[in-house]
Amino acid sequence: MLTPREDGVAALNEPCYVHDAACEGYPVCCVTAGTCITQHSGTISSNTAYYEGGCQSLQSRKKDWSENPSCKQQGECLVQHLEVCMGATTKSGFMTALPDDTMDRLMTGSCEASCPNRYYGHSSPDPNTTTTTTRIETVEASFRVQASDASAFSKVTAAKKDELFNMLVAHAAGSGVSSDMVSSVRASNNAITTVDFTITISNVDSTTVDAVTTSLRAMTAAKINDAMGMIFGECAGYTLTTSTGVCMGSGSECDGELMSGARHQAAALALSSFAMLVQLV
Repeated sequence: MLTPREDGVAALNEPCYVHDAACEGYPVCCVTAGTCITQHSGTISSNTAYYEGGCQSLQSRKKDWSENPSCKQQGECLVQHLEVCMGATTKSGFMTALPDDTMDRLMTGSCEASCPNRYYGHSSPDPNTTTTTTRIETVEASFRVQASDASAFSKVTAAKKDELFNMLVAHAAGSGVSSDMVSSVRASNNAITTVDFTITISNVDSTTVDAVTTSLRAMTAAKINDAMGMIFGECAGYTLTTSTGVCMGSGSECDGELMSGARHQAAALALSSFAMLVQLV
């Protein structure tokens, strides 16, 4: 859906279908252009959904741009899309860092956007396949975020907030967790929103309680802020930030820890505003 590039600047990364140590969470991720085959013995993806402008590498199995005749050159690998919608991340050292202006360009029009269904562009599971669930376990946790503009954030519908926060939780919970495994309850005063959530895991899922717990504990405030920038976007009049990360436990168990972080964040914002006022004076 992005505009195909025609500036002659080569893509820095290519989407690679690979089963070595390059990708985590999904078998396709962005790796440095020219290394998918030579370094990782992988297959360059032909899925146009992974390329800026839908312009795939002609080194993939699709040797022309007949699907998108407006293509003039290979598009950049859509790193944010792969990470948010498919759960794909690239291990350190295997991807070329994109300049900030390129990262911003790849987020064009993405504010509050929904991901396609989780199997788009790939074979979906056989609908006739049946399994018997014998065990169900849950993980409870909470986090708190603050909107930079409460008025702008209040205009987002409750249904859209639920969808995006569930995406955020699924992203934080790691590989094997989809948003349909997440149920969440929001308590909001518009400026500050607390999200209490439960992740339901059965024995037929490709993850475990231990794996989900480990992934959530590793989600620092900085990582959550990065994820919210990709999921909620930064072009809808507000940004969301957190200073506390994820608290493991029910909402009542986490209230003290999260409130402490919220007070710290509010104090930091107040100090920053005061400093700007002093400079203006």
